[in-house]
Amino acid sequence: LQPFISRSRQLQRNVMQMLALYRLPQAGSFSKEDAWPASTLRAAIDCVFQLYPDRQIISVIDEDLQGYYCDSLVQLAITSLLHNSLQMGATEVVISANETADYLVIQVDDNGPGFDHRILAGEIESLRPGGTGLGLNFSRMIAAHHTRGQEPHIRKGALLLSNRPEGGARVVLQLP
Repeated sequence: LQPFISRSRQLQRNVMQMLALYRLPQAGSFSKEDAWPASTLRAAIDCVFQLYPDRQIISVIDEDLQGYYCDSLVQLAITSLLHNSLQMGATEVVISANETADYLVIQVDDNGPGFDHRILAGEIESLRPGGTGLGLNFSRMIAAHHTRGQEPHIRKGALLLSNRPEGGARVVLQLP
């Protein structure tokens, strides 16, 4: 019963976060705070692991790594990216995070089939039967609304999709 209650609470949080995303273009911004990617990624992994207990999700991250972002929205984006990987058949997902000079970089690599060239070209949103592409769209929106700096030197977050040379998908979430 406890996993059901926990999943129900997570779904309620996700719906509230999606409503906040829907309103984001009108609101213009959301609150950001000091956050720890290891904690954010652990929460996202816990959420999807309940649905895919037979899959391997490996986290490679420094516990002391710190960022400045909206923790709940970034958790929603990462949860969505993990769901996408596992729904498309990946049996192993590696999620990592590191800092560059300008960005916090969160990377999700999987051993699934990778992205169709039409998704990479932006021509379609999803190939999954019943798929809407909302997960990637929300993740892009979350990334893009994370900004840092002042005009004309403003940096925006980004969501980058690619296929790994050895097979599988790679998604990079960059947050300034």
